[in-house]
Amino acid sequence: MKSVFRRSLIEQLERRKLLAGVPYGSFPFVITDGAQLEAEHFDIGGEGVAYHDLSSSNLGGDLRPDESVDLETTSDVGGGYNVGWTQDGEWLEYIVDVDAGTYDIQARVASNLNEAGSLRLSIGSGSSFTTLGTLDVSSTGGWQDWQTLTLNGVELDGGAQVLRAEVIGGSFNLNWIGFDTTSTAGTTRSIGSGFWQDSSIWSDGVPTDQVRAIVSQNTAVLLDGDAEAHQLVVHGVLSVVEAPGVEQTLTTDWIHVNSGGIFQIGSESNRYDQGDFTLTLTGTNPDADYTIETATGTMQITDNDGFLMPAMGGRLQFFGEEKLSFTKLSQTANAGTNSIIVENVIERNFDGTTSAASDGSLNWEVGDQIVIASSTRDYDDQDVRTITAITPLSGDRTRLTLNANLSHRHYGEIETYDNGTRSIDLRAEVAL
Repeated sequence: MKSVFRRSLIEQLERRKLLAGVPYGSFPFVITDGAQLEAEHFDIGGEGVAYHDLSSSNLGGDLRPDESVDLETTSDVGGGYNVGWTQDGEWLEYIVDVDAGTYDIQARVASNLNEAGSLRLSIGSGSSFTTLGTLDVSSTGGWQDWQTLTLNGVELDGGAQVLRAEVIGGSFNLNWIGFDTTSTAGTTRSIGSGFWQDSSIWSDGVPTDQVRAIVSQNTAVLLDGDAEAHQLVVHGVLSVVEAPGVEQTLTTDWIHVNSGGIFQIGSESNRYDQGDFTLTLTGTNPDADYTIETATGTMQITDNDGFLMPAMGGRLQFFGEEKLSFTKLSQTANAGTNSIIVENVIERNFDGTTSAASDGSLNWEVGDQIVIASSTRDYDDQDVRTITAITPLSGDRTRLTLNANLSHRHYGEIETYDNGTRSIDLRAEVAL
């Protein structure tokens, strides 16, 4: 990151005719690739002109003690100072000179509160502003535990302008605001509706395993054949088109569906049951942190990878072959055995009756993968296995032979109390 100042006297005089404040250090901050604007370098001009702060003095007492903006020494990488003690409605302004272009705008923040508020960035003439985006701040673990939030793909016009940073809700610390024109090169967005492989619907070509794909709002992308992306974000509609008898695939590190987006496979009236669709998530780093684009800004995912995740009204709508989703053990299964006995029919909809017509009946197949729920307090004591054989038994039960012995004991009894007048169903669930 770098700080740049331009020293053109003529440009400086022209700006002062338009802008109320005076830039810190006498010269406008230059927004260009790699520039980093220190939060404490807000304009000179005082309350209501260069900033609005609800405290009457600098609570941190550092760097600019005569201003009422609260500053303190930071322990973040690079040292220096940060703005702190922020409250709802406070704002800071910076006279800037912009190199026109598309930027990823980063904000370096820290907070010890779970719902710390938001940072809204705007740009304008000093009297009229256009919102660039809003970054939601959550707990970073401490007031000096720093995290970088990003607004992706922000278009900035060139020339003299005023950048405003406004606190919504509070309370968080702000160290710097950065500008980067390079990171969006690995992103392609849908700019129209159509098939995945149609390059005309993408801003920067059909996605590859090196490119993050974003399905934009008000667009519908139909996935056909084999598709890949480095990562996938869905704000619009991504649908998998069934081709009977044809295997289709999607391979990506992860998928995040947000801002009302929909990832749909089949439909309730036309299930995806005549062909195979394989989704492979290749992300493998459990400590990975990601900045995810939303329709209005960004959000943070921490310590996660290889995920399929809806958020902010995003929906997953998967309609495959209609199979029973779960049943229960018919008897206890001990560790070391390679088969389990399950009930064909259980009370599933709690309508007071138990029948195949009302609750569905077991219709699993060899090759289906199942999970047997833990019977202990440790949820990790589950077993995931693949069915290798199916044997019908009397009493509306089925034996499922598994591809490997069970690692844990799974309880399969209904216990009765009070001379048989009360019962508790403690049978472990078995689910696809």
